[in-house]
Amino acid sequence: MSLFKDNAAAPPAQAVPEHEFYTGEPESVDALFTELEESKQQFTAPVQIPTAVVEELEASDTEEKPKTGAEQKRAARTSAKFVVGALDGGMAHLSAMIAKADESDTYKASKDEREQLTDLWAEYLKDKGTDLPPGIMILIMTVVVYGPKVQSAFSDRKQNQVVREQRERLLQQDLEIRTLRSQVEHKKLTETLNTEKP
Repeated sequence: MSLFKDNAAAPPAQAVPEHEFYTGEPESVDALFTELEESKQQFTAPVQIPTAVVEELEASDTEEKPKTGAEQKRAARTSAKFVVGALDGGMAHLSAMIAKADESDTYKASKDEREQLTDLWAEYLKDKGTDLPPGIMILIMTVVVYGPKVQSAFSDRKQNQVVREQRERLLQQDLEIRTLRSQVEHKKLTETLNTEKP
């Protein structure tokens, strides 16, 4: 007799019946219920993580890690570029409106001037230790982009009003000219008819 083999004959393997479909016959209903009542594969419950570990992980995610000097410089430089770009564009449009010029490019700062302003703003923001919040950036860009457009709209409104008044005046003058022509033609016709009478 071997240690690893059992000399006893193993029971013959039973063939697993294939699934049967419901046909309306009473036997198929019984087979359906029998299959439903058979024990299913058991799954184990998921591993529970202790709440202390979960709380520690959540706390570590919400804690703000202090920025290194290089990270502070980079963040300050990014914010400074945004501020300088917004100011440059806004001031150029404002200057063009004051000058009533079509182009605002002549009023923009040069590359060196923008670089100097960026350095100064970066130092200021780094010393303050704050980044510009996205809401402030959006507000600044909205004012820079739409401020000149609103000013142009007020200017266009005045010009459109003047054009409208001139058009009305021209229509009135045209009507007066037509009225005078018809009166002159009527007078000529009347005189012609009076001279032809015996």
